[in-house]
Amino acid sequence: MKGDIIKVETKPAPAAGDPVAGKAVFDSNCTACHPGGQQGVGPSLVGAIGRLGEAGERNQIRNGKGAMPPFPESRISEKQLADLIAYVATIK
Repeated sequence: MKGDIIKVETKPAPAAGDPVAGKAVFDSNCTACHPGGQQGVGPSLVGAIGRLGEAGERNQIRNGKGAMPPFPESRISEKQLADLIAYVATIK
C-alpha cells in the first residue's frame, strides 16, 4: 500500500582490514607455505583476491582446501581475518 514502510534487514559490511596488521597475521600463520606470498608448498597468493573474491578467500582460510589447514575463529579472529585479507590484497 502507498505509504507503507517496508523494513529490510541487512548485515553490516565487514570492517575494512589493516594490511600492516595483516602482515603480522600472515607472518605468523601463512608464510611457511606461502613465503612472501609467493609459491612455496602452497600456491602463489599474487592476485588471489581477484581470482577468489574476498568471500572465496575468507572461505578458503576458514575451511582450508587440499593440503591447506583450516583457520577457525579460535585461531584467527574475525578482525585478524579482515586484516589478513587486506594484506593478501597487497601482495604483488
